[in-house]
Amino acid sequence: MNVLADELARLIPAGSHVLDVGCGDGTIDRAVMERAPATEYAGIDVMARPVCAIPCTTYNGTSIPHADDSFDVVQFIDVLHHADEIEAVFAEAVRVSRRYVVLKDHSFANRFEYEIIKWMDWVGNAPHGVRLPYNFKDLAWWRALIARHGLTIRAFNSRVALYPFPFSELFGRDGMDFVMLLEKS
Repeated sequence: MNVLADELARLIPAGSHVLDVGCGDGTIDRAVMERAPATEYAGIDVMARPVCAIPCTTYNGTSIPHADDSFDVVQFIDVLHHADEIEAVFAEAVRVSRRYVVLKDHSFANRFEYEIIKWMDWVGNAPHGVRLPYNFKDLAWWRALIARHGLTIRAFNSRVALYPFPFSELFGRDGMDFVMLLEKS
């Protein structure tokens, strides 16, 4: 979590008001705010957790219940692959964002990597009752989605060092975890 919080704190402009779509328990957001105290988070999720480290409300998983241009940044951390309609949820984020979208998700280059990501998703989410459609996409698909919505990639890290050696050799392959800062044109 610390590696990801460091990465997000580096990418998100200081003083931003951020909406975390699929915030879970808000732990990552709280860690980002500790690193960047002027950053403020609110969250939405399809599943209400008993305790959340940030203000959080539930939503239907498709329509973000906020007005156009409500937040400086809209953030997705390992969320969109759980959506049936990734493009619809992404379009909502673009609508609600004034300027930036932060996207952290997974991609795969082959069937082996897809199966690894699928297993990791199950291990991390099945105990919490999270729906697992395994709707993973490759980087070309993500780039096409971003272009269709008129966004520009301002920062891209395809080698987020989330796992210690030797696990990084299997789970940390280039592109399997990526973080992007996207800007509206």
